Amino acid sequence: MERKRFEHRDGGALTTQTFDVRSSPGQELVVYHADSGSPSSEALTLLGTLAATRRG
Repeated sequence: MERKRFEHRDGGALTTQTFDVRSSPGQELVVYHADSGSPSSEALTLLGTLAATRRG
């Protein structure tokens, strides 16, 4: 498991965890999770709303 932190232009600071998929070399599962009420939770909610709006 590896943690990665990045700055999203719309959502702000986000931290992800990646897991290697052992049966499929080169593939990773990326999990986005945030504690309820945290700044990260608010950022993920914002990104979900923006993505839905942009899809039309």
